[in-house]
Amino acid sequence: MIRRRWIAVAAAAAAGLASVVLVELPGPADAGALRSPSGQVVARSTTTPPVSAYCRRGAASTFRPTTVTIPGITRKARVLALPRHGAARIRSAPVTDRGAREFAWDAPRPRPGNRHGHVLFNAHTWPWSDPIALGNAMLERFRVGHKVVVHGVRNGHRAHLCYRVVRQVEIRANQRYDRYYSRTGKPRLAFMVCSGTRRGPGDWDHRMIWFARPYGVQRPVHHQQPAPHPAPHPTPSETPSPPPLIVLPPLLGG
Repeated sequence: MIRRRWIAVAAAAAAGLASVVLVELPGPADAGALRSPSGQVVARSTTTPPVSAYCRRGAASTFRPTTVTIPGITRKARVLALPRHGAARIRSAPVTDRGAREFAWDAPRPRPGNRHGHVLFNAHTWPWSDPIALGNAMLERFRVGHKVVVHGVRNGHRAHLCYRVVRQVEIRANQRYDRYYSRTGKPRLAFMVCSGTRRGPGDWDHRMIWFARPYGVQRPVHHQQPAPHPAPHPTPSETPSPPPLIVLPPLLGG
C-alpha cells in the first residue's frame, strides 16, 4: 500500500493554507531543506550532478518516445502514444496489469527534444500493491534530483535524452493547473499520477506532478512552433470502467 507522505501537505491545502502545494523533496544528491512561511517543507538541490558520457550523447532534435527509465523505479517502461480524439481529454494506459507498468504520452507533441513546451506523461495509481503500479512507485520514491532517461526513435534510429527532476507539485483533483499543459514554456517532461486519499473507485482527491528538465546536451534542439492546447488534467484510475475525464481506447496494448 502507499505510504501517505503527502497527507500532511494535502491537509494543509484543504485547510486553506495553500491552493497549490509545492513540494521539492530531497533527491539522490545532497539537498538543503527550507521551511516556507505556510509550513510546507521545500527542498532544493544544492549540488550539480555529474553529466555522464551517455547523457552528453543525448538527442539534439526531436524524437518519438518509446520507453522511460527512472533508476530505482522502472527500467524501460513502455510509452503508449495516445492521441486525443478531437477535443477529448488526455488518455491513460489500459487498466490491466501490463497497463499499470506503462506510461501514457499525450501524442503527437510536444516531443522530447522540442525547444518549448511540456512532454505530458501520466501513469496509474492503484489501491493495492501486487502488482505495484508506476504511480505508486513514483509516489514512494520519485523525488527532486532524480534522473530520467527517455528512449525513442528518430528516422529509424535510436535516440535518448536525459532529464533531471526539478520541481514537484501536488494539486487538488478539482483544481485546474494550466502549467502542466504548457506548450510555450521551457522544455520539460511533466509526469502526473493520482495521489492523496482514495475516496472511491477511480476517485483520488489529489494529483502529484513532477517536472524534469533536459541536461547533458549542449547543442541547440529542434524548434517546435508552440500551439496552445489547454485541457483538464487526467484522472488515471484503477477501475475497469473509464474514469471521469479520461477517454480510454477500446482496444489497446493487446
